Amino acid sequence: MNPKNRKLAEDCGFYFYDMTDVDGQNLGYSVESDNVGAIDKLVEAVVRECARVSRNTDLEDVDGGDSQVLQAASLQILKHFGIEK
Repeated sequence: MNPKNRKLAEDCGFYFYDMTDVDGQNLGYSVESDNVGAIDKLVEAVVRECARVSRNTDLEDVDGGDSQVLQAASLQILKHFGIEK
C-alpha cells in the first residue's frame, strides 16, 4: 500500500494489522476501524487533499487554456496519491 494513503487512513481511524500464517509467513495485513464515521472522515480527507494539491499545482508551464490547466491539476492529484494515469 502507498505509505501516504496508509497514513491518511490511519489518521482517519483505520488500524492495520500484519497477518502471518502458523509458519510465520507474511500474509499481508488486515484493516479495520471501530469508528462508524471513519469512512466519511477518510473520504473528506481525500477530497481536502485533492483540493490542496490542485490549489498548489504549478501552472507556470501550462499552455492551452482551461482544459490544459485542469489536466495539469488532475495529473498532479494522481501523482500525489501515487496513481498512474
